[in-house]
Amino acid sequence: MRRIIVCVLLFAVLSTALLAAKDIPQWIYEDSLSDGEYHYEWGSAKQGNMQQSIKRAKAAARDNIAEWVKTCVHEIVLSYYNEAGEADYAKQAMDVFENLSIQHANAILTGTEQVEMYFDKNGDFDKPGTVYILMRIPVANIKSELSGIAKDSNVQKSFKKSGSAKEANEMLNAAIDKYFALNNEKDENEL
Repeated sequence: MRRIIVCVLLFAVLSTALLAAKDIPQWIYEDSLSDGEYHYEWGSAKQGNMQQSIKRAKAAARDNIAEWVKTCVHEIVLSYYNEAGEADYAKQAMDVFENLSIQHANAILTGTEQVEMYFDKNGDFDKPGTVYILMRIPVANIKSELSGIAKDSNVQKSFKKSGSAKEANEMLNAAIDKYFALNNEKDENEL
């Protein structure tokens, strides 16, 4: 069993060293792509020409950022449920919050920008000719948009039905703040 673990670890170290030796950007094979201020995602594509490959790789990177935001919303909702319990107002408000987050996805992704591009001409990492694009989004933008959605009149109406709107809204905002504070601490520790 130890030999297997040692072999797997050795393979991982050697693979990483070989990739680094070929000048492949580290962001392509790194797990953590957040630094607290920005969240990074990459996409890749190999299309008929370079322009189409770049366009598709950017779209794939934005899709990955959108998936990360979806995970953020899901974790905020879970945190909120854990704090609020199984109250009816919690479920109603969170359903509205999730739906509005999905509807506002384009606004949430405002501020994404390309950071780097890598063209794998020789197929060192994948198929020859694959384009890799690294995009980033300010974490503050995500937090601001989600806080704005929490203040949306439809979410507020869901809270008002319950009679404890102020408490429920404070709990939702606390869940948003808590999520981003915890992830910011985790990202700083990984650096």
